[in-house]
Amino acid sequence: MNSSNEHSPFDMNAENYLPNDQEIEKVVKELLHNSQRIDARDISVTVDQLNVTLSGTVRSQYERDYAVAVTKLVHGVGNIESEIIVKRNEGILPTDIGRKIH
Repeated sequence: MNSSNEHSPFDMNAENYLPNDQEIEKVVKELLHNSQRIDARDISVTVDQLNVTLSGTVRSQYERDYAVAVTKLVHGVGNIESEIIVKRNEGILPTDIGRKIH
């Protein structure tokens, strides 16, 4: 931070500072999309009155849980509603091995 008057949604010590919806949305998106632990390309973030809604699809329950956990870390977040769907990539089944697929 450049001055004592500037705050960030990352600043957990800013007791008197409450970020606005746009700041929270920006920080949550940055955290999710810059994470090397999950693929967050299909996760959308919306914020209304400090309450965050996560939606979209991920490949595992771990990714879903991680997205919620990261969101909880952001200063000022109220409730979190996760509408994220775990969509597993079924790929090739063991019964498909050796079968000719048209």
